Amino acid sequence: MPPKEARNYQMNLEKMGDYKNTIQHAKNEAREEGREEGHKEGKLEGREEGRLENQILTAQNMYAKGFDYKTIADILNVKEREVKKWLKSKG
Repeated sequence: MPPKEARNYQMNLEKMGDYKNTIQHAKNEAREEGREEGHKEGKLEGREEGRLENQILTAQNMYAKGFDYKTIADILNVKEREVKKWLKSKG
């Protein structure tokens, strides 16, 4: 192969390698961003589930102490039908 063609060939190989590295780097960054986002979403969902479970437990305890549905709903800042649903599903 003539020297000029060999240089062009070598430059093209290097460009292809650079291109592949750039693509791989972008994939790795996207994957890491996806993991981080998933982790954040999972934490938020866990907190929300914990908050809801705490509200349900509080509603059950209040009901057992004689509070009515409306009072429980007012204190927990939820709709009365939500309190009824929680107490029926757990009771």
